[in-house]
Amino acid sequence: MNNIELVQFAESKIGTAYVYGMKGTVMTQSDYDRLKKAYGDYVWDSDRNKIGQVCVDCSGLISWATGIIRNSQGYHDTAVSVHPISTVSQAPIGAAVWQKGHIGIYTGNGTYIAADGSAYGVRRNSLSKASFTHWLILKDIT
Repeated sequence: MNNIELVQFAESKIGTAYVYGMKGTVMTQSDYDRLKKAYGDYVWDSDRNKIGQVCVDCSGLISWATGIIRNSQGYHDTAVSVHPISTVSQAPIGAAVWQKGHIGIYTGNGTYIAADGSAYGVRRNSLSKASFTHWLILKDIT
């Protein structure tokens, strides 16, 4: 997958529900119970209402696109290069934007797409409203 395809994939998933630990599949009761037990308060009680919907978390959005499952730290640790967010204007679209515990996809012009949490789902947002610390060139994206 190349950087443009990653952005197009992410754009097509805007509005997808967020549940911590999901990777772009339909959430079942069993999934909810397993995730709630494993991750506690990271999985909201109200996330139960998303059973039967396709759900994803931040790293799951990229994993869903590439078919290679990693968490946000795993994407950081396997990145081809890591750069301070202050230089994001030099990043190609499709680079990842990252902070400890969260990852998104840079879409240019100061915006990103990410699964931004249970209250938001997958959305496009301004980098100025986020706390990303780095941008990354991901090893699985050409």
